[in-house]
This record gives sequence, structure tokens and C-alpha cells, in this order.
Amino acid sequence: MSLVYVKFNRLRSSLTITLPTFLILLFRFKAIFILAFLLTLDYFAAT
Repeated sequence: MSLVYVKFNRLRSSLTITLPTFLILLFRFKAIFILAFLLTLDYFAAT
């Protein structure tokens, strides 16, 4: 039982480390995508 708990604890700690960085990358990618979309929209509106 304790071994399973230790493994679960280790997995949870690794998730706590990797999840925020993944969310930051996802947010950054989404921001770049929205920026590019707005730029193309602005370009089509200008022409």
C-alpha cells in the first residue's frame, strides 16, 4: 500500500511540475494564433 502511495505521490509531484509549463505553452500558442488571425482579418478588411 505504501509503495503505491509513494508512486502516486511522485506522479502527482511530476504532474504539478509539468502541467503549468504545458498550460503556459498552450496559452502562448493560442495568443499567437489569435494575433495572426486578427492580422489577417485586418489585412482583408484593408483590401
